[in-house]
Amino acid sequence: MRAAVGFFWLVAIAVEVYRRLGGPVPGPLAVAAPWLVLAATVLPAVEAVRGFRSGDAVEGVKSVLWAVPGAITLAWGPGWLRFGGP
Repeated sequence: MRAAVGFFWLVAIAVEVYRRLGGPVPGPLAVAAPWLVLAATVLPAVEAVRGFRSGDAVEGVKSVLWAVPGAITLAWGPGWLRFGGP
């Protein structure tokens, strides 16, 4: 799961660099992006809860750290990655 979340963030960074260079965000991605960010925030948090419940605190902390970029992006990220953005 961490590899998929990491790949998503790499794609989001590439699209943001392309957007800042003057290119448009592809339509379907612009629609799905906030939902993907939400999933990239919630899924690691759920995995962290599972890790803490199983007694593996190290894996729980590793998983919850993957949720931090999503929470920051949903609050202060580029508009196309947030709900209610442009």
